[in-house]
Amino acid sequence: MNVLIEALWLEAPSHLLTSTWTSIPAIPPSRCTDDYMPWFPPRTHPRIKNPDKLPRGVQLPTIAPITSDVLLDMVARELDRDDIDDATKVSRASDMIKRYHQTRL
Repeated sequence: MNVLIEALWLEAPSHLLTSTWTSIPAIPPSRCTDDYMPWFPPRTHPRIKNPDKLPRGVQLPTIAPITSDVLLDMVARELDRDDIDDATKVSRASDMIKRYHQTRL
């Protein structure tokens, strides 16, 4: 069995595309459908998009505000981590709390 698989693996034509597959021209995804470009940008880098320069009809997703319950859960998960030392855990948890309070002002 292994000999057969090895022989097929070493045989060049088994790795080549057939004439059917090589005759289909590749086109950019944006030319497949009209709604591709409005669909694509919000899913790629929504945090670095300039809202004034988005394609027509595209809206950035709204980000739900972090509640105190969510913050407590995030801090607890940070403090429970085993892959970093305690000083780093406390520092990162403290940064989370500071950022939370800065957004509440």
